[in-house]
Amino acid sequence: MRVIGEFNGYATASGVPMTRRADGTFAATIPCQAESLRYQLLGVAKDGLPTAGTLARHVLPAWGRGIASIRAGGKPVEVVFDPRRLPRSKGEAVVRFADPNGASARLFPLFRADTEREERSSRAYQAFVAAGGDRDSFRWDVSGYRKSLAGRIPTEHDPLRRQYLLLSFFRKGGSKSDSLLALRALDEIPPESALWGLAPGGPSGAMWSLWRATGPSRIQAYAEKGSRPTPTVTCGRASSRSRWPWRRTPGTRIAWAATPPG
Repeated sequence: MRVIGEFNGYATASGVPMTRRADGTFAATIPCQAESLRYQLLGVAKDGLPTAGTLARHVLPAWGRGIASIRAGGKPVEVVFDPRRLPRSKGEAVVRFADPNGASARLFPLFRADTEREERSSRAYQAFVAAGGDRDSFRWDVSGYRKSLAGRIPTEHDPLRRQYLLLSFFRKGGSKSDSLLALRALDEIPPESALWGLAPGGPSGAMWSLWRATGPSRIQAYAEKGSRPTPTVTCGRASSRSRWPWRRTPGTRIAWAATPPG
């Protein structure tokens, strides 16, 4: 069993091996400079899909079978996996909200649809690998999904749901041709919005897409505004205190926590 995550770009080849302990659990120490660590495990599922570990404050729907997030406090973290804590139920989950008109209830149908889409992608990945394909060369066509989002965004009247759709659009890619939609996203989605924390794998993917569509100056200004409340160094993705793929350096400039796209 191995651990992959933000610390190694989710690269399967450089996963950190876990050691089996006398009590039947597995453990590995993972370096992290962020407030939180997001990770997955390899070797848990028979089909080879990366899987969220049993040690988690939050589990995010994402590539494979979820991403686990745990508090790190800017220090190395011991990731422990306990096979006895794996969910065994085959029953379908039911979600209810105390306030059916609240933000969570309004977003949940969109979030659930995204989760189901990610699961379809995971099944396609599983079939690809089972047929002998190289894990790192798998590609999932999202052009139809992005086209449907581009059509839904102008007709969505709920501002919160529209912001979620904008974020989903750029989480799946972006280019100069999307510049008008990108400017709308930066205008409508507050830098401190909790929606950034819903992006599977962190907000970096959407931010790089917005960077490509608008250029560095607009993103720089957005980053400055969003990083003021909680200037936290990250591992290239979001931490629990700072939702941004950048960090504040001494002075007032913002430096990218990972290399921007070329």
